[in-house]
Amino acid sequence: MVYKLYELTYEEVKIVDSEFDKVLNSLNITKHDYKNKKPKKIYKMFS
Repeated sequence: MVYKLYELTYEEVKIVDSEFDKVLNSLNITKHDYKNKKPKKIYKMFS
């Protein structure tokens, strides 16, 4: 999640990437997860 590393908010990401919701869905990450978890926690969801 490169956007998270650059500390972009969900709303900012949506401006740059209109397909972001599809990406989150394909990775089984909710908008809530993206907004509230640190990059390391999101990474661990896949480990």
